[in-house]
Amino acid sequence: MVTDLVPALHAFAKTAAAVDVAIARGPNAGKKVNGAAIVELLVRILFSQEHAKKLKITTRGGKSGTAWVDGTPQGQVTVFSLFADALRQMDLRFEESSLPDAKERRAKWRRARSELVDRFLTVEGSGTSARFANRAVPVMLQTMLRLVREQTNARCPARETTLACTWAREDLGREVEAMLVAPGFAALADMGDALARSDAPRRELERFLVDRVTGADAPSVRRALLATLADGAGLVAAERAWTPLARAISGAARPRASTRGPGVLDRGLLLLDAATRDTVDPHHALDAVLPLLVLRRDSLRAPLEVFADAIADVNRYDAAAIGPLDAQDHGFLLRTLRELLTSRTRGLAQLYSIVEKRRR
Repeated sequence: MVTDLVPALHAFAKTAAAVDVAIARGPNAGKKVNGAAIVELLVRILFSQEHAKKLKITTRGGKSGTAWVDGTPQGQVTVFSLFADALRQMDLRFEESSLPDAKERRAKWRRARSELVDRFLTVEGSGTSARFANRAVPVMLQTMLRLVREQTNARCPARETTLACTWAREDLGREVEAMLVAPGFAALADMGDALARSDAPRRELERFLVDRVTGADAPSVRRALLATLADGAGLVAAERAWTPLARAISGAARPRASTRGPGVLDRGLLLLDAATRDTVDPHHALDAVLPLLVLRRDSLRAPLEVFADAIADVNRYDAAAIGPLDAQDHGFLLRTLRELLTSRTRGLAQLYSIVEKRRR
């Protein structure tokens, strides 16, 4: 009570009561509502068991009841209890885990959870000058709310009139569940777990991401990163469509311990490791060359993009064709790449033989 919590709540109540807006959409469009009524509605949606019962809110298993942390039965789940139960179940998973580092994992999870809250909800200043320390939070919240609303309306066009949406109530949960139990998501989780336990790769990845989103070309990089993440989420959700591609990639990504022998990716990583050693590259030339390959200057394409486009143009199915690559082009490019990697007379094997037999 010694903190500024009570004055802050008082100031928030005064501000909320002063807000007076008109509902723009839905069956109550045009109706005037003030901030106090909006807060009341939000509290009812989150905590009211009566409201949750009216909407027939249940757990994923179809149960309408739950229990408080001390075991006291709660007759009706609410939006808040679903969220709190989810966090509680995560903690219980760590407590009941048989993994030797379960306690360490739980400590990391709780610390990460706390840091996320601090990162996104820390407030600086006071009074009328108070604002989120992270300037992106208000914009992000508005964008996320708009995205959720528009995506829901796209699948349930009459939702704002009938207040009913089968997709949001039933289909969305099944789709998310199917994505979470799919092998692709499990593989991503395993990769994240491996990175979390490997300090050096994790730090390098963190440095790369920080540099990409805070550098001179950060705005364009962020847009590209968001588009890539959206495409990646779509790929994870449409697992059947990319399973053949994943199988092809798995052959190239086989580790050294594989019974079928290592893949190209494993050998490529060993090559990069050898090429960047001080005995081979004492002046660290690759540290300067590699960034220059992907760096755009004066809004021009990066050298690597120019090389990739030139290779694609030369190896198109129809050399006279223009415009985006089609299915035949991609097939021809992949066959050309396979020949480069496997041919002993025209591919990399021939280059290896020449280097191996060179005069020392």
